[in-house]
Amino acid sequence: MHILLVEDNELNIELMKRILAKENYDVSFARNGLEAVNYFQNQKFDLILMDVQMPVMNGLEAAKKIREIESTTGGHIPIIALTAHSFGEAIEECLAIGMDSFVTKPVKPAVLREEILKFREDE
Repeated sequence: MHILLVEDNELNIELMKRILAKENYDVSFARNGLEAVNYFQNQKFDLILMDVQMPVMNGLEAAKKIREIESTTGGHIPIIALTAHSFGEAIEECLAIGMDSFVTKPVKPAVLREEILKFREDE
């Protein structure tokens, strides 16, 4: 499974690297939403883990742009939001713009694994 991790915080990147390495996922990294959109247009991924709050282009804007691209090219890549906000409005906003799921920060490895497994094609 090839995953695009979009995260700007170095500590969070290191944590996610460790979690995803244990599952033997192939992981590419983007530091902001604009990089994520560019990667999405130029590489094939099975899933995107998208931080919501980032500089340059935030995760909501990036997810919306990815969904706009998909509306013309077809397909649907699962996007899991990574957010520090666990209250209803923030989660509803993520889902409303086209993200498929969410994991709250700080990320708990078991919760992340469970969310990713929901989108594995071979499961």
